[in-house]
Amino acid sequence: ADEPVRRPYRAGTVAMANAGPNTNGSQFFICLEDQATLPPSYTIFGDTISGMDVVKSIRVGDVMQSVTIE
Repeated sequence: ADEPVRRPYRAGTVAMANAGPNTNGSQFFICLEDQATLPPSYTIFGDTISGMDVVKSIRVGDVMQSVTIE
């Protein structure tokens, strides 16, 4: 479902990009810093509450072996 959350994208926000109605895919992202220019159509579904140092160490091309969401 297309369910945008109307709140700021702050550092640590976990969200899913959306290319339009009925096009949700698997483009997930974590904001490394506050983002004032991202469109409100993206769905925010979480926040990083610990481990921001790990988030900031992720680089393009890194392969994630596992992810734990609590």
